[in-house]
Amino acid sequence: MNKVLNYILLFSSLIFFNSCGDGSCNVVPSVSVYSQLSQGSNPEAFVVGGSATLAGGVSGILVCCSSMTGINYNFIAYDRCSTVNPEERNQVILKDAYTIQDPVSGAEWLLVDGSPAKNATCPLKPYIVTRVGSIYYVQN
Repeated sequence: MNKVLNYILLFSSLIFFNSCGDGSCNVVPSVSVYSQLSQGSNPEAFVVGGSATLAGGVSGILVCCSSMTGINYNFIAYDRCSTVNPEERNQVILKDAYTIQDPVSGAEWLLVDGSPAKNATCPLKPYIVTRVGSIYYVQN
């Protein structure tokens, strides 16, 4: 019985100490975000694979059109602040149809979910994109 209790305490301690510390990925500061996107103001974003940059967030916002369902566009949005040395506020760019890149550090993330692909350990900070009429809103 004591052996089982010791294993439980050891396991709990490992989880506790590994969950606290410098390994946290909340590296991009939280700021209030409420930007809008429309075909009139950002026509380049309204094609599958298209993108636009908007003001807001920590270092700007990157919005990419991932697909189209009927007349509705599906967008993915991330803060442009690189999670590699976020204090420097380096802006990420769309490298190709699948990858976002920090040109300063060379780090890369997958466009589909913002997860690290190269030279980064933390994902990009995502934002929510909603549609009201013909206007799309980017917010957190």
